[in-house]
Amino acid sequence: MNVFPAIEGSSCYRYNNALHMSFHDHMHQVFAGYLEDYLKKLNLTQAIVDEYGDDVEVEQDLNRKSSANTNTIKMDEEDAERDRLLSVMFYMVSNGLKASKAAVKAAAQQLDVVIRPYKGAQGVADDAETSLIKGLILDLRKEENTAAVTTLGLDATVDELEEANNNFDAAKNKRTSERALTEGDNLKDARSKTDTVYQNMCTLISAAALMAATPEDLEFVVSVINEMNRVIANHKTSYTQSQAQKKSNKPEEGETVEK
Repeated sequence: MNVFPAIEGSSCYRYNNALHMSFHDHMHQVFAGYLEDYLKKLNLTQAIVDEYGDDVEVEQDLNRKSSANTNTIKMDEEDAERDRLLSVMFYMVSNGLKASKAAVKAAAQQLDVVIRPYKGAQGVADDAETSLIKGLILDLRKEENTAAVTTLGLDATVDELEEANNNFDAAKNKRTSERALTEGDNLKDARSKTDTVYQNMCTLISAAALMAATPEDLEFVVSVINEMNRVIANHKTSYTQSQAQKKSNKPEEGETVEK
């Protein structure tokens, strides 16, 4: 019986849409260049490889449509605006700490304590930033802070920050709703179809290795399996890194968010 390495599990069902599409696109490239004679050594046909490629293209198209959503553009605009307003606010408080007028300096000292837990909010994940800004606005509008806000001339900035934050949240909710209605099921079905074709190919390739009639044929099939496993390992690493980054960007309970 032929001895050969197993095709590693991809875990691609865990991947977000972009990484899932990337995985299958790179995996399709492993087979796309082989002529029919070599595909036969893998138990594959050109029709199967073409079907796989077509399924990848469907995912790519759906992902492009999802990314081009007008609500995404609105989100980007409002996210940039709320980041700008946060920077303005932090700067004005920091500048006020150096003021020569006692009233301005006292107001800045008071607000510096209030805003300290929110510094670095621009760098956290979208939903976390939305929540932090809501908390900041609530704190700034507490009765004990209203005079200090006015003294530093931040009333308009607070109002504009709240508007930008609400606009961002509304655009994101609308995008999520529209995607669920127009693209979610289609993309889910496309992912499932691509996964099914890929799994069938894995079964056929493993059978080809098992039944290879010559050492040369087995060597060729094993080289393809090794290349497949490299693609799988690379995307597993990308997934692990993205998960670690999400975890590192999420503040612990009670933790101050700072750069």
